[in-house]
Amino acid sequence: MRSIYLSVFLGIMLYGCGTPEFLTKEELQAYVMEPEHGLVQEKKVGSLKLQVIYRPTDLLVAQEMNLEQDTAQVKTLRKKYEKYAYFILKLSAQNKDALHQNKSFSEFSDLLQTLAYRMNDYVELTSSEQDTIPVGDYTYPRMYGYATSSLLFAFSKKEFENDEWIQFNLKEFGLGSGIHKFRFNKEDIERVPALSFKKI
Repeated sequence: MRSIYLSVFLGIMLYGCGTPEFLTKEELQAYVMEPEHGLVQEKKVGSLKLQVIYRPTDLLVAQEMNLEQDTAQVKTLRKKYEKYAYFILKLSAQNKDALHQNKSFSEFSDLLQTLAYRMNDYVELTSSEQDTIPVGDYTYPRMYGYATSSLLFAFSKKEFENDEWIQFNLKEFGLGSGIHKFRFNKEDIERVPALSFKKI
């Protein structure tokens, strides 16, 4: 009987603790990809899979960190990135790069030009206050067919400081995906734990 009470007590204690305040890089990456945390959304159109993933500031900081864990460098990089909210758009078809699926050379070339230079015309955020937030900047690193196409978009945080949610809007851009909306709750974004830079 005593062991039952002890188990219940431990369960309550663990539940009450919730998510740790600081996570390792691997733990934070896993946290983001856990659907229940509301930071990743996915839609399918035939064989095409679209994923939109919120990218926490600290993961961008860790990506740029030197091998030495310098507190001053962490502060500098956080200041550099924290003004923006980042979202990754992943495009795949049958677990491969969606760009290489049944495309003629001209179609592939046009799509590549769109992804590299014109996606700010096809992506925007809208807020719960019905404001439209344009892309501040984005990057599309070429993977040459060896991995899923991924684009990183940056949006100014000051445009939706007091909103309940923000919505990532994707227009048809030449891949036959159609129009899609991915909504993220601000609470889920603000709840993301910090990265422990002592454990990168």
